[in-house]
Formats: sequence, C-alpha cells, structure tokens
Amino acid sequence: MKLQIKARVSKDGVGNPMLDFDKTEYRKAISELSEGSTVLISISDQRTVDQNKLLHSLLNEISAYTGDSLEDMKVYMKHMFLGYVEHEVTGYECIEEGEDCEKFPVKKKIKELRSTTTLSKKEFADFITQIQAWAWENLGLNLNNIPE
Repeated sequence: MKLQIKARVSKDGVGNPMLDFDKTEYRKAISELSEGSTVLISISDQRTVDQNKLLHSLLNEISAYTGDSLEDMKVYMKHMFLGYVEHEVTGYECIEEGEDCEKFPVKKKIKELRSTTTLSKKEFADFITQIQAWAWENLGLNLNNIPE
C-alpha cells in the first residue's frame, strides 16, 4: 500500500515545528496494517506544481520571443543553471566483430542534465530567478510580470 498525504509545517503553542494534515486518510491507512508493520515516512520539500507552471510560462515567453522551441529553451536553461549529474552505468562491448561476438561488461560514466523534479522549492525559485535575470540581460525581456 502506498499513501501520500500533503501536510503543512506550522508551529505548536510553544514554537515547536509540527505537521498539520487531514488525519482521516492517515488513520484509515494505518488501520489496514498489522501490528509491528514497518512504514516509511518521507518528508520532501520538492518544487510545487505552481512553480512548474511558472517555469513553463517563462519558457513560453522566451520561446515566443526567440522562435526556439520550449523544449530547446528548457534544455538550454537547465544546461546554463542546473548543470549535470554523473552516473556510473554498465555497458557491454564486443571484443570481436561478427556472430561470435563475446560481450564484456564495461563501466562507463555518463552525464545527463539535472532534472527539475529533484529540485527543492528554494532551488527551483533560484532557477526561476536565474532565468528571469538571463532573459532581461540577454534579450531585454522583463519576465517579472508573469502571474505566479
């Protein structure tokens, strides 16, 4: 079973942080578990849907101005401001050509653009600010007036 519940961080009466959420779903979910069950609780500060909508609004404005596709602009902005992550993967290469090719595992390091889905709210806000600054400095576009 997998259950995701959105919670808001607030403070209790003496200033300690706490989570406010609808406990109905939570109680129902744990009532279906047997005593001694192990659960995983994950706390995340990932980017919001509204932030992602804003990003696409900004990129649409830039795309309309430059004539480049939204996807190209997104890749370019990620390249400029988010950079790359490196992964080690196993590939397979042949020593001899032809039908009798014997494949051997080969470790390779590959780089890929960092995904916006992994950004925290703050990192995403910084990314948006960098795009706005870039658009102003390089294109003379004021993207501060796009509704959030």
